Amino acid sequence: MARGFAPHRARWHYRFHELMEPTPLERVARAGLYFDLLASPVGPIASFAIAALTIVGKRRLLEPERVVDRVEPALFSSTGATVKSGMRLLANAVDMRPDMASRALRLFAVVLEHKSTELQETAFGHIEKLAGAIDDEGRAAIEERLHIMSPALKFRADALLSRGHAPASTAAPRDCGGGSAQLRARAEALPPDLRRLAGVDAAITAMESHAFDIAAAPFNGMDIPRLDPSARHVPINCFEAFIDEALVAVEHPDDIERVERVLAAALRFSANRPANAERLLSPLGKALARRRSSLSNRPEWGTPLGALRIVLTACLGEETHGFVHKQDPSRAMWLRAHAAAEFIRKGESATQLSEPTHRGFWIDPVAAVERSLAAQVPGAPHALGVADKTLTLLRLAPDRREEALRAAGKIGDEWGVALRHALGGAEEDVRIDEALASAARGARVKLTDGARGSCASLSGVPGVGQFADVAASEALSPWAESRPEGQYLTSRALVDPDRVWPLEEFSDAFLLGNWARALWPQHPDLVFVAGTRGKCFDSEPGVCAIPEGVSLLLDSDVPSSPDALLLLARALGGAHKPTARAGVDALIAMIEDGRLDGESLGEVMHHFLALTHIVAKRWAPHLRDIADSSTVAAFVVRRAFERALAAPAPEPPVREIFSWIDLLRELCARTGVPVSDPQTRRGLEQHGGSGKAAKSARALLAFSPGKEPPLPFHVALEHALERRIARAERWLGWRRGSM
Repeated sequence: MARGFAPHRARWHYRFHELMEPTPLERVARAGLYFDLLASPVGPIASFAIAALTIVGKRRLLEPERVVDRVEPALFSSTGATVKSGMRLLANAVDMRPDMASRALRLFAVVLEHKSTELQETAFGHIEKLAGAIDDEGRAAIEERLHIMSPALKFRADALLSRGHAPASTAAPRDCGGGSAQLRARAEALPPDLRRLAGVDAAITAMESHAFDIAAAPFNGMDIPRLDPSARHVPINCFEAFIDEALVAVEHPDDIERVERVLAAALRFSANRPANAERLLSPLGKALARRRSSLSNRPEWGTPLGALRIVLTACLGEETHGFVHKQDPSRAMWLRAHAAAEFIRKGESATQLSEPTHRGFWIDPVAAVERSLAAQVPGAPHALGVADKTLTLLRLAPDRREEALRAAGKIGDEWGVALRHALGGAEEDVRIDEALASAARGARVKLTDGARGSCASLSGVPGVGQFADVAASEALSPWAESRPEGQYLTSRALVDPDRVWPLEEFSDAFLLGNWARALWPQHPDLVFVAGTRGKCFDSEPGVCAIPEGVSLLLDSDVPSSPDALLLLARALGGAHKPTARAGVDALIAMIEDGRLDGESLGEVMHHFLALTHIVAKRWAPHLRDIADSSTVAAFVVRRAFERALAAPAPEPPVREIFSWIDLLRELCARTGVPVSDPQTRRGLEQHGGSGKAAKSARALLAFSPGKEPPLPFHVALEHALERRIARAERWLGWRRGSM
């Protein structure tokens, strides 16, 4: 096993080892070999080694110094169980040798780099138990990981590092660029539109009015620059690189940015292959065969893996058959893949217009026009087809549209008409394909004032159109309605509930990939609605994947919306712990960069409270973690609770609502701001009787600020203003970079 065999070859050896049933003493004699295997690049071998060491460690037969010296490789494992076992070995070693606490603490700090929030929390719990052993090296180990640990842990880390010492540099109140005067000077140098959209004006207004809730940045995603010059995709122009990327994409179809580049490269090489192409392509056939056997009979044709199978099988000279329902939003991707496969089997070249030019599935409008002009040159490869063109329109970035429109006048046929209309041109009296017309209307939508509506129907776009029937006048209050079991609520009339089902299967996202983010990047509500209807919220950990919409909200340029907040509310109130932790991180990020204010979050919480069947106690610890992440977050969560508990109180009363009231009281004490909203006070007064909720409500109503100084909100305001200015400056850099 130490020779680095492939997993399928090493499996026999460690299984045979366990079949021999070694005794604990025999395992002790081989402890050195087990420690060596912890550094194996093969995950199952490292898991085998840590399991063997755990058996010995439970009997306290391992020397503590040996554990501390050699367990570190297990803490870098990507397998959560291996890391947990390594931490248990460390904790046992410290119990046996307390003098090794400082060295063990530095090893626990290694786990703060892990991508799993749960493992970070476990490691930090061990660190807090060893707080008395923190030395300069231990302090440095924690400080250098502050920027990558979960936001929910940063407050605890700051408090730990400041015990008996000067506050950590990252936790100390910042001067924010030299004070508010310099911040205002930076704000004045920004273009007025970016200053408003980034929420800079709202933060300055809050500073001047001494408000405790800063209004969220009002951008909607289509009124800001989206083309980051540093995130431009480089096309795959080498056949060997295409093979390498394709092999990785088959194993990791959830990386749909890579899948898109591979699909475009396959079409690029359809008529121009090297002489040894057959030999180079042979590993692809084996990879696809392995993937099919591992997935059994899972339906994959509407997924990125299905598109890869269709196109790569065509590269191998074979043909595949599959079907995607006409109401499935991924049907457009399936149609595009089949069109590409036809060209590849014929050995003909074609131009894939929908290949993204930038990360986030964005297409530079100027590049789209250039591709279109090149495709109409006599003898040049033709465009791929209608499905490809509709995807192109739905991926057009808002940047450089006027420049692209001027150049698009030379594009003929119905595609030129549709493209010019999508770029903002006037309507032309020409009848064109319904799918192109619908996509063109959808591509020029400008959402305003946070109202996710006024969008023309995309009913003609294959599959995608089922999601786009939006009408601001039909914004509904769905929480008051009863819905059939399994049909979850949406905050706007974004979808036909009977037609959104194909995207709710996020449990397969890690196996097959999911096209949701790639279909219509101009309007991410598609991803949020699909995630809201997912099945993971009440599943056990490990049963299904976290909805993509939750992780998508970590991107500071993805706007907040009612559907995004509805998704996060379901995450916080669900039983699926990984999704709940991801929701906490997303909310912290949204508060930190100014996309969310207390009023908006509180409104969603209030509507959920009206459902009465929610489990209130699930929310409280998550919202406490959010409030603990920063001073701004404490004020935002305080206002959210104040808005959520406003009258009328739900009937019948929500069970364990006292957990919300107690947390609001705690936050009022921390911020020094009592409940002053008349509606909230009336809602609290409705909690009568002698139960926990009634007692908590009376205590909260009687609360008045004490002598303890409140949190320094003026410092938090400057920090919020600096973050918003930095975002506007970044947008300005993108705008200048695309000129």
